[in-house]
Amino acid sequence: MGLTIFTAGTKAKASEVNNNYSDVFKLINEKAINDVTATYSGVLAVSSQKLIDKFLDSTGQYNTVDTGAGTTGYYETPNTLYECNFVGTGAAAAQNAEATHGSTSAGADAKSGYLVHCNANCVLVTVTKHASCTVTTAYLYNATTTLIATATFSGNVATFAAEQKLLAGQDYQILSSVTSGTYTGTYGNPISYPYNNTYLNFTAGRSDVNGNNNTTWAFNLIAVGVKATAYTDSIVQSAVATVPTGMTKCYVTPLMYEALSGSDNITADVSIDNGSHYTTAVPINTWTAITSANGTQLIVKANLNTNDGTTTPKVLGWCVLLE
Repeated sequence: MGLTIFTAGTKAKASEVNNNYSDVFKLINEKAINDVTATYSGVLAVSSQKLIDKFLDSTGQYNTVDTGAGTTGYYETPNTLYECNFVGTGAAAAQNAEATHGSTSAGADAKSGYLVHCNANCVLVTVTKHASCTVTTAYLYNATTTLIATATFSGNVATFAAEQKLLAGQDYQILSSVTSGTYTGTYGNPISYPYNNTYLNFTAGRSDVNGNNNTTWAFNLIAVGVKATAYTDSIVQSAVATVPTGMTKCYVTPLMYEALSGSDNITADVSIDNGSHYTTAVPINTWTAITSANGTQLIVKANLNTNDGTTTPKVLGWCVLLE
């Protein structure tokens, strides 16, 4: 926040006064958004507040997000936020673990592999097994027991049919097994974790999916392939909210997860006639005239704009005022 401090005897510029007003209003709105998580009472004490919510799930705590065709942003469940959607870009980069597996284990059937920590958003493309291992299927789990995706090995490499988004700061299990019967497993021992890479750190071996870490053994797998992310401009669109007629101004405040990076930007498109007409490119945290058609059905589009595709705005909630 950039509040200007005025001292006695100085002449205040109108722009400085307006900036202070906007910053204070922004703080009030952010507090109101956070209050939603505790109780909805009192949040609507100001009659001009028409839309307010925190994105505790993809539809918002009070279901203000339309997750249909209008919303193209990606919802991060672990961090309860919306960001620009992303896909993989460029060639897959190998994230390497232990390559020397000096022993085999006949008759193994457990899902074995690694616990990994994601350093930066990326997409998982391939899993590579040791040549002596006869597993047929690769598995991606979250840090507990939720299965996210599977891929079938062709030779020593399993390629996922769809790229799998991995989120910075999260742990995952990348495992391997067979869909039925048994297989010959391979393992390396003793080894020393972690195996650190740009996107993924291998932090422990996993002998099954139930969280049994092993810090001196490696099982079956030797590497995975991931791609860097390419973000695209995306939208978070609100569900329709009924408002009084005659509204002429709007004030849109997103609750930010972190400061905007570089030239990333957020604007809003606001309609009060159920989406037939929009006032577009509305700046955030600023009272703005509604120049589109009048009505009583409010729809807001939060435009999450990436600068060069390498970074993204991240939004935890929103507050939209009308007058």
